[in-house]
Amino acid sequence: MMQRWLLAVTALALGIGLMIGQASESAAILQMETHTNDANALTVESSVYKSTAPALPGSVSLLAPTPFEAQVNAWIASLAAQDDFRDWQGATWTRYPLGAGMHGYLVLLRKNGNEIGYLVAGEAEDGSLKLIEYGSGPSPLFSMKTLYRSLVQSELIPSDSAETSDTATPPVPVQRLYYSPLHAVWKVPSGSEWIYIDAVTGEQLPLTSPSFEPLRAFDSAQAVPGNLPRLLRSLVQPSFDPFDNTYWITDKPLHADSAEQLSAVLESADNPVMFKANLYGRQVLAPFAVTGLHHWEGSEPYIRLEQEGLRFIPFEVLKEYGTFHQQRESRTS
Repeated sequence: MMQRWLLAVTALALGIGLMIGQASESAAILQMETHTNDANALTVESSVYKSTAPALPGSVSLLAPTPFEAQVNAWIASLAAQDDFRDWQGATWTRYPLGAGMHGYLVLLRKNGNEIGYLVAGEAEDGSLKLIEYGSGPSPLFSMKTLYRSLVQSELIPSDSAETSDTATPPVPVQRLYYSPLHAVWKVPSGSEWIYIDAVTGEQLPLTSPSFEPLRAFDSAQAVPGNLPRLLRSLVQPSFDPFDNTYWITDKPLHADSAEQLSAVLESADNPVMFKANLYGRQVLAPFAVTGLHHWEGSEPYIRLEQEGLRFIPFEVLKEYGTFHQQRESRTS
């Protein structure tokens, strides 16, 4: 699946690509903090913290958890109680800023030396944190290992360069750009130009600076605020490959204008549902398998997508950038 989701859109050819957004990264991008959670802790109070890297500006003493640490550990504890995230118990995590003006942070989780998942925390106008998206799997958002492989493939670093941990400094001055869950990219210098590498798949994308001009930062007010509330509903459906049947290229979308309508389809569906993202003025498309949801009390559901692992993205983000499709019984590939 790694290479299959990215294609070019032409008049008579399908185009697929997860195109990624613009923002300039602050000079603090490589500053980070690493923390360790108690493997048995499911509450913030019983968590253990340990800093092994310089603190971000404004951080307070690490002898006690900062508000950011407490919030992230509360999210991790809530998610670790779910089947898709059981291995998060006892994981360490590292945070990185996401682009100047984005008011957000990437949190990468590691366990036994392996990357296992991520969170994206957004900062609201009142300074509170919101959970923008989250996911699990060995190739999380902005994985440093994925970046290294891409840099080798692009011949920007030697082929014998060792893969690095997420706490290592990359060999080139890369930037993390994040406009929304569907617009996240590494910005990498290449001679006098820039190249853009998808933050999940590691694909080099055919983008230039003007590609980002239509984008605007995701409104974190749509995400779950504070500690995750009670999980009202969790739905998991079988995995599938949206390229096995490309009916969604021409078929009309589902009538799923609300999260409730989409939830009803997912719960009763005999045929799989997929999401087709329309990005950059509808010039590119990106299909994703929809395999479930998390519905937290008092919030819009987070839809379970598959892309190099699992990604849980708020319904409102998906509604803004694309449509949902379901194969008809009578259709064949």
